[in-house]
Amino acid sequence: MGLARDVSRKAFLVLHELISKLGIILIPNHYYAPFADITELRRTRASWAKPAPLTGIKSDLSSQSVLLRSIVEPYEHEFRGNATFLEGESKGYGRGFGYVEAQCLHAVLRNLKPS
Repeated sequence: MGLARDVSRKAFLVLHELISKLGIILIPNHYYAPFADITELRRTRASWAKPAPLTGIKSDLSSQSVLLRSIVEPYEHEFRGNATFLEGESKGYGRGFGYVEAQCLHAVLRNLKPS
């Protein structure tokens, strides 16, 4: 059994390396894996793909908008034009946050001043 396990493990590692070069990543299908099991999702779709009442969640978009505006407006002059975002994007630093999301995050961090 030890030899079969060693051969299987080596074969998996060779396969893993080969397909990694193609941009594909193999992961185990375990309940703790951070990726959804598409087969299981399709099989159980009827039990989860429906509207939920979201009891206890208050979603008042107008008050959220007022709050966000009160946080963002005092710092707008600091990120006007999004120069830092545009510089990072032009240098190919990756997608990161979107244009507007970067502005909101900047203002929220400045407002909350985490230590």
